[in-house]
Formats: sequence, C-alpha cells, structure tokens
Amino acid sequence: MRFPAVLLLPLAVVPLAAGSQAPGGPAPERVVVLGFDGADPDTIATMIADSELPHLAELAGQGTLAPLETTKPSESPVAWATFATGMNPGRTRIFDFLEKGEGGYVPRIALVRQETLRLPGLGARVLLLALLAASVGLIVGWLAGKRYGAAHGRFGVTGAVLVVAVLGPFAIFLPDAAPQAVRARQGPSFWAVAGAAGTPSIALMAPMEFPVTESPGARILAGFGTPDVRKSFGLWSVYTTDLLEEESTETGGTRFPIRFEDGEAHSVVRGPRDFTESPDEREQPEVEIPIVFRRNGERLGIEVGGEALDLAVGEWSGFVPVSFALNPLVRLHGLTRFRLLALEPNPTVYMEPINFDPERLPPIVDLSWPRGFSRELAERSGRYETIGWKIVTNPLRDGELDFDAFLEDARFARETNERMTLDAIREDDWRLLVSVFLFPDRIQHMMYRFADAEHPNHDPELAERYGGEIAETYRDMDRIVGEVVAAAPAPTRFLVVSDHGFHSFRKQFNVNTWLAENGYLRPPNESAERRLEDLFDPDALFFPGVEWSRSEAFALGLSGIYFNQRGREPEGIVEPGAGRDELAERLIRDLLAFRDPETGERVVRTVHRREDIYEGDFVAEAPDLILGLEPGYRIGWQSTLGGFPEAAITPNLDNWSGDHCSMEDTAGVLISDLPIAGPAALRDIAPTVLDLLGVAPPAATDGRSLVTR
Repeated sequence: MRFPAVLLLPLAVVPLAAGSQAPGGPAPERVVVLGFDGADPDTIATMIADSELPHLAELAGQGTLAPLETTKPSESPVAWATFATGMNPGRTRIFDFLEKGEGGYVPRIALVRQETLRLPGLGARVLLLALLAASVGLIVGWLAGKRYGAAHGRFGVTGAVLVVAVLGPFAIFLPDAAPQAVRARQGPSFWAVAGAAGTPSIALMAPMEFPVTESPGARILAGFGTPDVRKSFGLWSVYTTDLLEEESTETGGTRFPIRFEDGEAHSVVRGPRDFTESPDEREQPEVEIPIVFRRNGERLGIEVGGEALDLAVGEWSGFVPVSFALNPLVRLHGLTRFRLLALEPNPTVYMEPINFDPERLPPIVDLSWPRGFSRELAERSGRYETIGWKIVTNPLRDGELDFDAFLEDARFARETNERMTLDAIREDDWRLLVSVFLFPDRIQHMMYRFADAEHPNHDPELAERYGGEIAETYRDMDRIVGEVVAAAPAPTRFLVVSDHGFHSFRKQFNVNTWLAENGYLRPPNESAERRLEDLFDPDALFFPGVEWSRSEAFALGLSGIYFNQRGREPEGIVEPGAGRDELAERLIRDLLAFRDPETGERVVRTVHRREDIYEGDFVAEAPDLILGLEPGYRIGWQSTLGGFPEAAITPNLDNWSGDHCSMEDTAGVLISDLPIAGPAALRDIAPTVLDLLGVAPPAATDGRSLVTR
C-alpha cells in the first residue's frame, strides 16, 4: 500500500490478554463500530492530509489510523464474515460470492444456502384434523350433555364442525414442503457473543448474518447477504414501449414490453416461485400480479397491488407494498419502488428488486432477532430496503439507469441507514452498537472511471460532472462519523472499519480463456454469454460442451481455480495427492509467468494454495487455488460464471470501473480513538471489541485483541 507512515499512530505498549480489565479503571461503558464497505485507506489518508475529513482526523488523532489487512480474497462476503467472527475463511466457510455446487460444475451463490423444510403430508394433516375435531366434539358433547341434558349433546357436533371450518384450510392448503434459508457463514458474530455474555447489543444491517438465528441479549437486523422475495440478490425490472418481446439483461434484469391502448398499458410484476405447487423448484411456476400504467399528460400513473401512484420523469416513488398469493393460505408480502425514466418517445419505468416487507415477514424468513425487531425499526425510523445488495449498480451496468438515478438511489440508501443508526444510538439500552454502510463500495464501483484518466472507459466530459463523487462519498462518511460521535453518550469507544480498499479496474483477466489457451481446459466450440439470472434458474446449463475428459482445471467465481479432481468432480481426471500437487505447481508457474500481451505487464502477482492460507473444518470446500492479481486487473465477468471470452485479457469498458475482488494489495482501514500497537488485521476487530467489553472471544477466534493498556 502507499499508506503514509506519518499517519500511523500505534503506541509501543504490550496488549493485555483478551477479556481482562484495564488497570486503574473499568472497561469503556459502550462501544460503537461503524463499518463502511470499501473505504480505502490511501484515499482517506490523502483527504485527511488535505484537511477534508475533520471528524475522521480527530478520531485518528486520539488513537489510530492504520491500514487493515483484509482476507484472501479481498471480497466483501469473505471479508465481512471474518469481520463478524474474527475467524479465517477456513472456519467461516465463505470463500467467494460464488461457490462450486456439490458434485458438479455449476456455480451457486455462496451468501445463503437453501434447504427444504418438510411438513406433514396432506393425508397426515387431514387425519390429525379429524382426530382433533372428534376430540373436540366428544369433549363439548359430554360437557353440554352433563350440564344441559343428553338432548344437548349435539353441541359436540357443532364444535367439531367449527374445528373443521377454522382449521380445514390449514390442512388443505399447507404445502408439503417449504424452502428454508440457512446461514452460509459459520462461527458466531461478536455482537451475538457479546449479547450472550450479558452485554446488550444492537447490530444494524449486519453483514453475512441472514437468516438471523436466536441471539439472546442482542438485537440484530440482517444486511449484506439478504435475498429478495424472489430468492435472488437483485432481479430488477423495466417496463417500456421500446421493445417487442420480453428479454433478460446480463446482470439479472427483465425488460417487459408494454403497449398503450386508449392511454392504458397492462403488464405483470413477477414474484416468487410457488413452492406450494411442488418441492421441485423446476416445477414451481412464478407467481405474477397485474400492473397497469396510465398516461396522464406529463406524468404516468401506476397501479399495482391495490396501490396507485403518479410519477413525473426522473421521480422515484416511495415504497409500494405488493403481495403474492401462492394459494388461499400462503401469501408473501414485499416492498418495491419505481422510477419513471422517460415518457417520450417511449414511456419507460424502472422497478427495483422486491424487498421483503419488514413489517409483514413470512414465518420462514428470519430477517431479524427478535423477529419483531425488523418491524420495530420500520415503525421507529421508517420503511427500509431489506435486500442485502442495495443501490442500483446492475441497472447502471446494463445502461437502463443513468448516473443521476444511481446517485439518487445511493443517497436514499445512505440516508435510510444513517437515520436508523442515529435513532438507535440515542436509545439508552445498549453497550455495543454495530452499523454497516454500503454506499462507499457501490459508488466507487461505478464512478472510478471518472477519477482515473487512464481507465479505458474514461470519459473527460462525464468526468467533469461526476469526477468528484468519490471524494464526496468520503465526506459523507466523515459527516456520519461526526454525527454518531456527537450523538453517543460518554464514555464510548469508536471503531471505524472497512472490509477492503479500492483500485481502478482497467482490464479483465478471463481465466477460463487463459486455461484453454494453455491446455488446462478443453472448451466447447461456442460459448454462450452467461447471465446473472442463470444462477437462479434451476434449468440453466454451465460449461456446456466442455471436454472434461481432457480438462484439468476450471475457474468459477471472482478469485478461484478448481481442479477437475477424480472422485470429487463428476468427470474428474486429476489424481489426488501427487497428481494434484504437480498440477498446482505447473499452474502457479504458468500463471506467474503470464504477461499482458498489450503492455508486457505482469497480471498475476501471487497464487495461493488453499491449504497455505486457510485452516479449519471447511478448507476442503475452498477453490484449490486463489489468485491475487495486480491492481488494475480483475477476473472477468464471464469467467466468474464459467464463460470463455475470445481473449485472455480484455479492456473493461463497463460502467463498473472500480474494484477490489481478485486484487492482492487491497487493505481496508481502521480509524479509532483506541491506540494500537503493531499491524492490524480484519480478523482482529471481533476479539478487540469483545476485549473492550470484558467478554472472552470464542476459542476458535483467529484474530488477536488490539487493546493496549
């Protein structure tokens, strides 16, 4: 890193054992941890030196401003899982956004796993209902006969009929099975550990925490990693007259054609799959509800789910409730928002992914602990988005939304999170408060090409307009920290943390193409473009036509290479043991020797064997090799899903122009009024916070306390 050494403020003292009290006084009364996804230490150091971040500078002046070693790879789910637990990925079981499905070559989302919750079958439910009705009938009849005489024993029949009438729908319409989300991240979070030890804790937008499990002493709202109503992580929609038939976009959007007749157009809102129809997802139809658009001069009316709204061009709606009836008994409630993109020449409307309604959650969705906490937050601070991937990066990638719409949405997400955090911090019933903000990451992803004049997609004209947005993001971060510090009761200790830093993303390294060019993978003659939506399609095919009998390795996800290992993959050819070791040596040698054909620059800085960087029960589930690329290069979009672009290195001409995934040198940042000694790592945050609170960390914690006395 280029981090200015003058801004490191460690003190040369020896830390005490975790959980002990500081000599001469009690532990701090409270601890606040603010997480800012993607906050970069170099950028912060430079802006502090230029006197642009006064609140962060003041906090650092009291203790520490230091780079924070992140995980390998430096991806948000991997890093936030380590932040939460203090454990390395070999224990958290999170190695990438994507993972290889069991027993195959199919990628799947690694943020949340799904199991099937088996319920009593219809026959069993009817039998139980009949037994219950008979029991109630006998009891009521006996009581009525005893009190009023034998002639009134017919009351028992009435009681049995009432039981059937009230509970009958449950027997008939209750499905035989339901999808059940299972938290992918292993290991307890430090806010849950603190709560269990008797330290009242609040965690807002807690990353990699969905579904939230029972956590006595803590109040938790899941954040990053929470799916939408369609069990995806951001399937959005556009309705437009500039289209003849429905089509999908690369990033998971659906474009619906609409036609106006007499000023009115009709379409559908696509919701969840109907799991009451079948436990097999391939046989579950998608539930749809009608939506109507009406021209009204310079405005457009929208009617959906019994709600009516009216928008001008460029205007966002408030939250609109929508409801999907899977059957007469089972219904899922959601919230969405709309933005009118254009009226002329073609009316076009954007609809964001459908969030779970935090006030009307289905029994199978554990968004918070306690379950009522999500409702309490909505009632106190207003409705909010529950989906983990907030802010419209993907529609901007696909060109459906412009930068102004993107920035408006980022501001909306930031203000919602800020309001919720300040409302919570003003309460007096906590000792630990954690709140995570995502907006710095999203804005840097989409705005880096304006700040980097050497980016292949740099646009000087747009840079004049948007080139200052990244700096403004850090000013917003600084302002939020100042507001939180001012609102917190004394004494409170503050830690400001990021999961990773940021770099310009100039070129894509298409790993599967490179593997094919170097004889490690035999690709098909043609490779169709992969789409994000394929990850949520049970019938989607990946690596179609690959000759696995002649393929030693393949790439999936944003950092990993897997070996086609015999006994593990369906058509594996690489022998475990010596064969695996020999392949690893060849691949590492060839990858490190690879140079960008255009510039002659090195592309791969380092290649990690999983057993060299991870330890724990889940190391065997990690990719066999984890790549660390030079800043400026990132694994290509198509390669993450098993695609084969024509060249191994291609310019990044996407709006998504800044990144951190795959890049080796991407530390996060730690800013605190807590002085520390020596280098700090993300895995150290959990034991440090627990130490400040006087709570012992779990035995499996890999980090160390940074507390100095």
